[in-house]
Order: sequence, then C-alpha cells, then structure tokens
Amino acid sequence: MTKALMNEKKLKQITAELADDLRPEVERIEAQPYQTTKGNYGLYLSLLSKHDPQVAGVLASALILAGANRGGVMSALQIVRGD
Repeated sequence: MTKALMNEKKLKQITAELADDLRPEVERIEAQPYQTTKGNYGLYLSLLSKHDPQVAGVLASALILAGANRGGVMSALQIVRGD
C-alpha cells in the first residue's frame, strides 16, 4: 500500500470518527425551527472559523457526513477559505 493511499485511508477514518462526534451538534443545528442564515451557514461558520482552512475542510466533510446541510457548510467553508 502506498503512503498516499494510507494517508487517504487515515483521513477517511478520522473524518468518519469526527462525523460521529459532531452528529449531536449537527442534529441540534438542523432542528432549529428557523434558519437565521441560508442553510444555517452562520452556525456552521462559527464551527469552522475557529480553525485554519485545511482543518476546516476536514471538519466540513465530517459535518456533511454527519447530516449537515451541504450548501450551508460549503458556504461557510468558502468564507473561511476566503473564496
């Protein structure tokens, strides 16, 4: 197995574990009766903005895997990355 493949496998495992840990927070966010921002990107931004863009990218993947609104997470990630 190549080093790159091993790293990719580790990253997928970490992302899946993070998704399990983040699931309660995602459920809380998605259960809000009113979205204050489209796709709840404001709430996801508050989670992602505490990290550098590379870590935020991994967290974004984990949030989506945990059931977060993909559009909201991706909008927040764009802000963190300065896109």
